[in-house]
Amino acid sequence: MTEQSVIDVLPQAPFPSGGRLTFDLGEDRFVELSIHKLVKNNVVGRRTLPVSIWSLVGPYGIGRTWTMAWLGRQARYEDMGRDERWEAALVPGLGSDGSARAVFESIFRSTEYLREQVEEEVDEEEDWRSAAGQGTAEEEYLKHAVRDRESWAVLSGTASRFPDLETAAGKPKWTQRETQLEFLTLWFEKLNDIGVNNLLIFIDEFELLATSLSKTKLVELSDGLRSFFDKIETRSENLPNIQLILSLTPEGAADVEADYGAEGVEGWVRPLQSRMNTPIAFEKVDDDEAIEIAKVGIQKSRVGEFDDPYYPYTEDAVKEAVEACEGMPRNLSDLLNRMHQIALDEDRINSEIAQEAINSLDFGQEEVIL
Repeated sequence: MTEQSVIDVLPQAPFPSGGRLTFDLGEDRFVELSIHKLVKNNVVGRRTLPVSIWSLVGPYGIGRTWTMAWLGRQARYEDMGRDERWEAALVPGLGSDGSARAVFESIFRSTEYLREQVEEEVDEEEDWRSAAGQGTAEEEYLKHAVRDRESWAVLSGTASRFPDLETAAGKPKWTQRETQLEFLTLWFEKLNDIGVNNLLIFIDEFELLATSLSKTKLVELSDGLRSFFDKIETRSENLPNIQLILSLTPEGAADVEADYGAEGVEGWVRPLQSRMNTPIAFEKVDDDEAIEIAKVGIQKSRVGEFDDPYYPYTEDAVKEAVEACEGMPRNLSDLLNRMHQIALDEDRINSEIAQEAINSLDFGQEEVIL
């Protein structure tokens, strides 16, 4: 029997490159490691707090985004394995805006998948229907937003002004932070009404803001998150447990986390820091974990059934990639993908090809000092 070529067995590279934070990111290739169990245990443990703000800290390529996606799935589809309801809001990033308003609008956008359930609950609530025009302006506009995209568009950041409503005594000014926080709190109350006990809010790539915004904008953002914490804590009796989880590099954490910033932390974050819980830091994966990541990626991507867990890679080639990746999952996936690209028409991906890929990506190369 003629041996197949690499492209026959692996029509595509075994690891997807990049990817924004979504519920299905890395779903079929995710390998649960000891750090993930630690993070999950911390999430579950912090459900006793009415509101918490904390961060996942690690360098680029360590797997923070995939971890957030996994935690989101654990919350939304598995209820964290507990007898209570968990939901998750996934925010891929805040772009270059960096305002507290952008954070609040992103929460509305990322929880819109719950809007239909809230609408069904509202339609069944006789008290809320019969009380039209009797609530605050924010309450009346939230009722409208639940059913009508014209008002929801303001909350989610795709429109700037609310429409006119006969049932509302005045029109809220969405540009005002207190108005934004009031709407957000009322929305959380409706999530509580449909049985949501815990809501996880993940904000990915937060380091882009922490390291690039001007001090004025950082002060505004920090103060907005502090106000968010205080508002939720004050109204917590009728709200789900809320956890706001920020993804940060060590450099970004130095500007946000007291544990990382030490003496170099700027004063603008002090009020926010006093409200933040201890961060969780990612460490590099060990060789056994890296090999398991490689096996899963290869086996999920190849066509056919094979006894060799590495095929069409040789075991030696995978181990060389593991050594060269220096404990960084993204380096490992980039190496395995490059090896695949080089060897498409070969019958195996061997050590020679592994070295060619390593050299081309400059992994494992010691710095030469002249």
